[in-house]
Amino acid sequence: MTSRNFAVVRRHASHIPGTQGRFEVLQPASPRYILLAAAWNKAVDAILSDRGILAVRAYLAMELLAHGHAGFHRNHSYVIGIARIFVEQLNARSPLLVDDGTFSTTQIVAEHPRGSWSGSYDDFNIRAQAIKLNSVVCIRHIHLTHICALRTDNDSG
Repeated sequence: MTSRNFAVVRRHASHIPGTQGRFEVLQPASPRYILLAAAWNKAVDAILSDRGILAVRAYLAMELLAHGHAGFHRNHSYVIGIARIFVEQLNARSPLLVDDGTFSTTQIVAEHPRGSWSGSYDDFNIRAQAIKLNSVVCIRHIHLTHICALRTDNDSG
């Protein structure tokens, strides 16, 4: 597995209406941290592939066109430069990965509440962004991983 710089926290559900759950920093050896780190590594590896980088460039071009970005003007090297900065940041550090226990349904696997940002693309701080993953879905994946490992151990023993 590729080694990347992770920031992983768990947000516990609150049982008091109108209050937020408490946060805890997950330790690198914990099953939840390992699962989120592995999932993030797979996602970034896919983005770093040739097809992934083309997809990032296409998405950026559509966003820039949709929002009438003044610097774009259908300049491909501009999009390539922005994509390079974004992909380099993804490869170097993760956004804040949140194992979030406040989702009200398992139908929502994850969400990305975009953090505010201003300045040039070089000033973009990926760590100021967050990806919230549904705790219930995460724990199901941890259980499935353990079951698969047990079955593999039993098959080989």
